[in-house]
Amino acid sequence: MLVKESDIGSTRYGFLVDDLWGDCEVLWKFVVNDYQGSVEFIILDTKTNTHIYYNYFYGSCSGCDTWESEGYSDEVIKNEMKKDAIYFNKDEKKELIDYLTSFYEGKKSYYGEDNEEAVEIKKVLDDIIFDHMMHSTLKGDSI
Repeated sequence: MLVKESDIGSTRYGFLVDDLWGDCEVLWKFVVNDYQGSVEFIILDTKTNTHIYYNYFYGSCSGCDTWESEGYSDEVIKNEMKKDAIYFNKDEKKELIDYLTSFYEGKKSYYGEDNEEAVEIKKVLDDIIFDHMMHSTLKGDSI
């Protein structure tokens, strides 16, 4: 599923995520969409073969929404999103695997091994590790 086809766009500031990464493939997401909420995702930009992790929280008013309280324009918020996202290019599979392993372990220890977030992240991690192993083996690299 593409970002622009997911429920990320229905959240506050989701239209900005769509502007930035709408054509990227969603590998994992966790969305709490209410008057206050949070959005967290791992996506793949298939044009550049770059994995992107990003999360943000939003409030319903300037008292509980940092971007609104700062008076940020949509362009400033998009620049903040781009700057704060964590990017892993196609040559950084080991770094991505290490990051996601740490991320998964943190979710698992906080929420429990069987929680939906941890299970879904583990699936993404397993797919990336498998892909990395297959490409490394085909190229004759060590894993």
